[in-house]
Amino acid sequence: MKARISSTVSADVAALSPRRRWEGPSGMFAALFLTAGAAVVTLMLVSGGLNLALLQYASGGQPDPAALPALTVLNEWVGAAILPASLAMFLGAAVAILTTRALPRWLGWLAAATVVLQLISLAGVFQTAIEGVVGIAAFSGFLLFLVWVLATSGVLLLRPGRQPAGA
Repeated sequence: MKARISSTVSADVAALSPRRRWEGPSGMFAALFLTAGAAVVTLMLVSGGLNLALLQYASGGQPDPAALPALTVLNEWVGAAILPASLAMFLGAAVAILTTRALPRWLGWLAAATVVLQLISLAGVFQTAIEGVVGIAAFSGFLLFLVWVLATSGVLLLRPGRQPAGA
């Protein structure tokens, strides 16, 4: 089993190297996007699991009063960890898109705007009430996140098999 996993990982890495050759120095940012994106997805899944555990435990007969606050705080901390990982993911996407032009430049600038808004919203991660500029930036950053994902999906669906300019 170990040999099978090892050979699969080796094949994946070998398959990525020719594709990354045309990236040049921005290959680091593509790797940042991949790594941070995996962290975002993992943290979202963990947060969803904690939220489900919190709901199921709280709806039970007689929940332990010490466990509910612990689950709540743990869920908040995992949720707060999503923002820096998302910021890193969009930073990697913005730089990789703008330097390689593998996708339209407007997608790179949209990712850069998302980075700026998420950076501003980092100020409110551990506050109990997010108001003012920080709240607007947090909500706008989340909306731009959704718009970027939808726009990128549309671009990738409409441009199948197109090679980048340097290939």
